[in-house]
Amino acid sequence: MREIHFTQDGQFLGRNGLSKAIGLEIDLNKFNGMVIIRPVNSKNITGSSFIAIPQGSIPELIDTLRLFLEGGSDTAPDLKGEKIAYIKKVLGNWGGTSCCERERDHSPSMNSLAGGRVCELVEEFTVDGVSTVVYDDENEVDWNNYNYEELNDDIIDEIVEIMEDYDADMEKTMKRTEN
Repeated sequence: MREIHFTQDGQFLGRNGLSKAIGLEIDLNKFNGMVIIRPVNSKNITGSSFIAIPQGSIPELIDTLRLFLEGGSDTAPDLKGEKIAYIKKVLGNWGGTSCCERERDHSPSMNSLAGGRVCELVEEFTVDGVSTVVYDDENEVDWNNYNYEELNDDIIDEIVEIMEDYDADMEKTMKRTEN
């Protein structure tokens, strides 16, 4: 068992509400391979609440905590920023593309109104952002441009999937042409 003492007071949520934490007690349960973390309260008594973390997940936990430390911030790691960087890297390597060029059966949907009759679909991808088309009953009525930072997480996730396919396809094409 090890104890870590904080450089300043922390907090934990127990059955009686929020309490002051001065550290953590960390132990390995050899029976089930879980790392047990318990708060140590201001009276230097180990709290009854705990979290059990599978030993195999400890490296990921350490990496995540390291991101907080390196960022010098108490905010979560910028996963959206990492995804956007990946999108821009793929497009920087291979050039812009579109849903039509990728032969997708659907485009990411930004907005949908009037029961889906009016919708805005992401159609083109460049390093700088996306172009969308607004449709009203299948008629194009407007085009818009957005940078990736303006898009919501679901759209970014869908674009990442498209870019993964695009990158894999282009790598296959490059290998075929090398032979």
